[in-house]
Amino acid sequence: MLEDKRNYFETSTQSLLKKLDEMKLDKMSRIRAKSFTRAIRDAMTKPYIQTQTFNIPFPDECGLCYDSLGFCRVSSLSFINLMSEKGKLSEDWELYIIDSKYGTHHFLKHKPDGIIFDLTFDQFAVEGIQVPYKLGKQTFVGLSEFNDPVRDFYNAAGFNKLKPLDLPIITFKDR
Repeated sequence: MLEDKRNYFETSTQSLLKKLDEMKLDKMSRIRAKSFTRAIRDAMTKPYIQTQTFNIPFPDECGLCYDSLGFCRVSSLSFINLMSEKGKLSEDWELYIIDSKYGTHHFLKHKPDGIIFDLTFDQFAVEGIQVPYKLGKQTFVGLSEFNDPVRDFYNAAGFNKLKPLDLPIITFKDR
């Protein structure tokens, strides 16, 4: 990724961390959310994780695009899983989806205060595109039953060593 875009990526990461300070989170939840946000954002920049997540046959293709591009769903679901405690899915974070002219985009909403938390907002902002969050609809939290890239991202990033990926399986009939 070009140096100016790398700087933009880091500035965007910092803005996400600051956004967590605006939310109604207890001290430990805020610390955990910031730690997981940083870890997820850092994982997006690693070519090994990019190739594992998206099954890229030519590793040379990694780093040619903006680092958060394509990571919206995998990062959002990984975040929800990491924020869940005691085997119970976090009820504080809701997964939303937008179908727009730019394609499908996933993001989170913090339920207690309604603040949107989009771990990959910058993939659009870097190109001057505003995400139409008002068009977002709450969607299922879970993994598809076949070859879900969330598993690949979660494992490649090493999050499975912190906490098992225990999101529910969404079957075709649920969609």
